[in-house]
Amino acid sequence: MLHRATWLLLVLSALGSEAASGQVDSAPQVPPPPSHRWHLAVGAHYSPVYVLAGHVAVFPKAREDHHGYSGLFFSVEPGVDGGLVGIGIGSDSPFILAFLRAAFLRTWGDPGEVAANQTFVGLDLRLGVRHVSGGVGWYPRIQGSAPGDGDVWLLNIGIGF
Repeated sequence: MLHRATWLLLVLSALGSEAASGQVDSAPQVPPPPSHRWHLAVGAHYSPVYVLAGHVAVFPKAREDHHGYSGLFFSVEPGVDGGLVGIGIGSDSPFILAFLRAAFLRTWGDPGEVAANQTFVGLDLRLGVRHVSGGVGWYPRIQGSAPGDGDVWLLNIGIGF
């Protein structure tokens, strides 16, 4: 009888230790604290103003967490008939991207909606889901004299940031 009781105590204590270890394993996982590091985001966009452009944005001290990167960025967007250089705040993640940017827009070549060799400064907003994005911006002219090109509404679609 003593042998059975000892065996029963051993089995119950083993089951109890497995249950306790199971409770530890099922505890919620705490994500690691965010880190700050360089991040490079790229994309390609189409606009009637600059036609087709590549976009490179550098986040010098991006906040990195389990959702992606966010923070201040510097961007260059050279295109076929114009380009932009700007600074903004944004977020780049595998599912959603968003940014607000102040930029200089310069036209050259044969842009579709405005004359060449003009400079504009303005703001634009871009939003995207799953790397497909669209944006709108307002750019008043600061240099150039082509009639009718005082302000430019910049609409664009693209992939990536």
